[in-house]
Amino acid sequence: MIYQEWLSVLLLTGAGLCIGSFISWMAERKPFLISGTISKKPDLNFSNFSLLPWLTVLFAGSIFFSLSILELSAVEAGRQAFFFSFLLAVTVFDLKYRLIPNRLVLIGITVWLIFVVSDSVPFIDSLLAGTCAAFILLLIRWLGFWLYQQAGMGIGDVKLLFIMGLFLEWEVFWILYLAITAGGFWAGAGLWLKKTDKNSRLPFAPFLLLGSLLAMFIFPYNQLLALWM
Repeated sequence: MIYQEWLSVLLLTGAGLCIGSFISWMAERKPFLISGTISKKPDLNFSNFSLLPWLTVLFAGSIFFSLSILELSAVEAGRQAFFFSFLLAVTVFDLKYRLIPNRLVLIGITVWLIFVVSDSVPFIDSLLAGTCAAFILLLIRWLGFWLYQQAGMGIGDVKLLFIMGLFLEWEVFWILYLAITAGGFWAGAGLWLKKTDKNSRLPFAPFLLLGSLLAMFIFPYNQLLALWM
């Protein structure tokens, strides 16, 4: 039995490393397959060495290893594996190209519909959660235009949070809170260290990924509720 458990851990961790490698390969060599707005000529200048591909592979492997040691059903493990793979891919493209490709968004919606058809995700609750979460970011975007004459959030972030709401339902608001808090601390540290200014734009996808990891593995929303009960 112990050997079977370790075999499962090794297989899932290996799958995570493979998925991380595939995401890195797509972002570095074939980005135009995911977004038509990116040049079809990949950057072959190896002097511009970046740690991002290596970090992506290690990060994906670590996430899948963490999922493998949790007591999740096969369906839940599959849902979480896809969700974090999707969010990691979006984060890599957001960091590298400052955009969230529509084709990734369509992939997310398609897989969500598959889970809905298989009765793994409730249709109404997840759709309402995604819509409400996207509306909040649209409101922040509008407030940015109104107060500072620039968008408070990118439209890609709005679409991303909608997809996250489809998969996570109402817990997406806890993750949004964690992401905004982490982003605020990062922006404040950048201003204090004079690395950024008030006009600097930060990619939001990495903070949503961080918030998801915190909510999943360290401080789930139900634990927060338990503190008040």
